[in-house]
Amino acid sequence: MKKDKNIKSYRNSSIAFALFACVIMVIVCFEIYGIKQLKDRCTYKTKAVAEEVISRKNIDYVNGELTVQTTCTVVYSYKYDRNEYLEEGSAFSKISIKKGEIVDFYIDPNKPTVFYCPAAHLIYTWYIFVGAVCLLMFISIWYMRRYIRDMKYISNKQKTDEVIFGSADNNANKKR
Repeated sequence: MKKDKNIKSYRNSSIAFALFACVIMVIVCFEIYGIKQLKDRCTYKTKAVAEEVISRKNIDYVNGELTVQTTCTVVYSYKYDRNEYLEEGSAFSKISIKKGEIVDFYIDPNKPTVFYCPAAHLIYTWYIFVGAVCLLMFISIWYMRRYIRDMKYISNKQKTDEVIFGSADNNANKKR
């Protein structure tokens, strides 16, 4: 009886984790797709200067607890078509670009305020890693569930065979 409870508990927790892994994989796929779209759109390569790195702290109370979240954005200056632009990039929890650093920069020729900075988007390699780990865990949980189901089937079949044919110990004692 306790063994069946453990299997049900494992099955429920594995389903919950598998759903969580699927949600994470979907988010990762959307993020990667968005970056790919931005890369395809921004085709004009130039250099930009990181004029300023802005760090913002968001303080909030969640369920009576104080939470602090820091986000960083970079303000870039660049030239395109004899015009100078000063634009703020995407917000990240951590960024590797320093103030005054010159970075490769890709601009959308049709709308120069839309840009892609590969140095700032290194964080997306982390998304790929997290997505791959979740995918591997999902696959392992799926196969573990099948293994447990098969083991339960084998265990039930052995119990049925013992009832029908008797246990091996009883058959050995009857032959004596």
